[in-house]
Amino acid sequence: MRGVSDDLIPTILFEAVGAPDAPDFETLYLRYREALWRAAMRILRDQARAEDAVHDAFLTLAKRFAALRTLPAEELERYLFAVTRYKALALLREQNRFAELPETLPAPQDDGRTELERLMDALPPEDAALLRLRFVEGYTTREIASMLRISQDAARMRVKRAKDRLREILIKNGYEEYFK
Repeated sequence: MRGVSDDLIPTILFEAVGAPDAPDFETLYLRYREALWRAAMRILRDQARAEDAVHDAFLTLAKRFAALRTLPAEELERYLFAVTRYKALALLREQNRFAELPETLPAPQDDGRTELERLMDALPPEDAALLRLRFVEGYTTREIASMLRISQDAARMRVKRAKDRLREILIKNGYEEYFK
């Protein structure tokens, strides 16, 4: 991950998985940690917290590695991404609970992002994360509900509210003709 100076597996993860499984676990860690970190960054927008989410996800995997290691590679990858997203969203909820966030976030510098992505920065971070999961990464409301450990109806309602908030922002920024 960016900011990590070496490719060594964190000691706590090595201890959690146990010596016999450590080489296989380390291979998975080195293969997926960057991609998982990027997924967590899209949600958290904070390098250290994204790294925490990834390590939490790998710790969850380490605790169940003996049972999960026999999964096909694509299922194990899906599991890792789902757990990472869940951990990132949990950190985001925790952050929102304990810290005052500004109502709007400053627009980033010209970094190749679309106008829609810039306007989404004005949403509460949890709303933006939900919309990214649903419409950018293509998760169903059922999958989002599973990640957040809430009912499917609750997930559907949260996504709808986030869409409504984004619509308000779009209208305020001159895109009202799309909502007539």
